[in-house]
Amino acid sequence: MARYRLAMIFFFFVPFFSEGTFVGNFAAPALSREGLVFSENTFFHLRLSYVYDDLYKGDYGESEAYRIKERSHLGVLTCNLFHYVDLYGIAGFSNLEIKEPSDTLYADRFDFSWGAGASAVLFHWDHFFLGVDGKYYHARVHPSYVQAEGKACSIVTPLSYIVEDIQGALGIAYQSDLLTPYIGVSYIYSTATPLPHTASILIPDYDANPALLSQSALFIKERWGLVLGTSIGGKGAFSLNLEARFFNQYAFQVSGSLCF
Repeated sequence: MARYRLAMIFFFFVPFFSEGTFVGNFAAPALSREGLVFSENTFFHLRLSYVYDDLYKGDYGESEAYRIKERSHLGVLTCNLFHYVDLYGIAGFSNLEIKEPSDTLYADRFDFSWGAGASAVLFHWDHFFLGVDGKYYHARVHPSYVQAEGKACSIVTPLSYIVEDIQGALGIAYQSDLLTPYIGVSYIYSTATPLPHTASILIPDYDANPALLSQSALFIKERWGLVLGTSIGGKGAFSLNLEARFFNQYAFQVSGSLCF
């Protein structure tokens, strides 16, 4: 019969954080003017969006490399004011995977996540836009097992992480009849608080207690990043958006929006 040892792994701000956070088009508040319900002349519109975001590489830590992957399915409800300001809320589900230098920690289920943000067009001249976006993102993540020593280990005590992201971005966009490409810079600050700071796991076929793991606070290696994307669609009610992000996180996003 396989023998099991009860091991205590100490998690102190383990880098299980940074939900991949999309940016969006910097001209978005001014793009969809004709809605399904509200006319172009009204100062108020609602926009409903579905966002698929795939963070395929995020590097964290200082002396050692920690890598995060994340997929999110999100719904975004946006209130547009005067065609120049967007206020929005985010809700959905995210699935994360983290690879540490020695172990791999997986969260193999989708957990609820939410956020809120605002974007605004600061300057508009002819077909050019200068815009800004900022958002807060929150999730409580529940990893279901740890892979250590090449073995899948069960977590036998409750373990979760409070994840918080703050992101700001500034960029320009150019609107044509069909496409509105954009480029900008982003800045991300992320924190994660484990609850509790320790967790017990069961390691199959292990005859000795593994080494105790302890981590100090870890942050994203590159906080500054580049965002490139384009919106597809004219001034009608429906539009698509494609986006890629680099340096602070490597990710792509696909979204569709319907303006009311």
